[in-house]
Amino acid sequence: MFLFGYFLMSGHGQEYAVLTDSLKKMLSVGNHPGVAAMVAKDGEVLYAFYDGQALLHPKTDIDGNTRFRMASVSKQVTARAVYALIEAGRIRFDTRIGDYFDGLPARLAAIQVGHLLQHTSGISDYENLIPPDQTEQILDADVLDLIRRAGDLYFEPGSRFRYSNTGYCLLALLVEKVGGKRFDSFVKEHLFLPRGINGAVVATPSSNIVDRAFGYHPGASSSAFADQSVTSATQGDGGVYFSSLDFLTWSSSMLAHELQTPAFRELFVNPDLLVKDVAHYHLGLFSLVDQQGGLHLFHSGESTGFRNVVYYDVENRMTVSVFSNRDDDLAATVFDCVMTAFGKKKLFDDRLKQSVVLWLSKVYQGE
Repeated sequence: MFLFGYFLMSGHGQEYAVLTDSLKKMLSVGNHPGVAAMVAKDGEVLYAFYDGQALLHPKTDIDGNTRFRMASVSKQVTARAVYALIEAGRIRFDTRIGDYFDGLPARLAAIQVGHLLQHTSGISDYENLIPPDQTEQILDADVLDLIRRAGDLYFEPGSRFRYSNTGYCLLALLVEKVGGKRFDSFVKEHLFLPRGINGAVVATPSSNIVDRAFGYHPGASSSAFADQSVTSATQGDGGVYFSSLDFLTWSSSMLAHELQTPAFRELFVNPDLLVKDVAHYHLGLFSLVDQQGGLHLFHSGESTGFRNVVYYDVENRMTVSVFSNRDDDLAATVFDCVMTAFGKKKLFDDRLKQSVVLWLSKVYQGE
């Protein structure tokens, strides 16, 4: 049943009501951007919490259908699109990007698809190459032009991990080249519609996003509209819009099918390089294995006006998602609270020695 913006699984009403009380205390009173949190197992919702507005004026409440810009949570979608082409024999993990992108300096042309997927390419961060007077939004094709001109690498491809939005923009362009259609169309046709995901999109400048949340920057007494920046229009590194229910369908399909396939699962268990501590990375998700051999996947996303965190417990077919249309620490705090309530936070505290969101932020910053 739905009560006051949250869902209670039968038999756990009192337990989950305590969680809801804790979450509601975190949010300010009145008209504010908010959060959507969901816990699911075997494709069924165990708990969901919605609070705040997707749009402040006119006031539009957040619910399970509200679609948030995923930012880097999108990378698993981009990676899955690439993997679909690998499955079809169209490309390989060791395919050189110079085979598809003309005009690259020799060192960049030798970068392989697997390097981009695992953030081991050493390619330049496109954000550092944008002219300071740039006002028009950057597209994925612009990212390719920027790195063509820069031609630099931070290190030899395959030798170490460095998180890279550039790599995932190039992967989206690769999907277009090999797949023969626009990236957003490929994802819709090959990934979303076959799973029954009808409203989620990879955004384009002309997209009509149904039930869209708009991003805000919360202040002491009000929230400033902060929905877009010069880097908000790229697709491969962060352009997906999911609702909690869209992600439930997406993650449930991944848990029930792909992640039960030994070859696919093995990519997360034994990637080439350690990211940091005990965590690895492949196909758009960080991974770690617990002491019993259980696989756990996770990622966060940060962009102007949005903060998101997702988690997969592969063996138990369980997911946690927290999406917010505000670029403060609320999503991280809610995520920690939900993970504690469902007995999952200790895993990350023990294995990473800190909050998973803090750990992720440090990795993105190269710490």
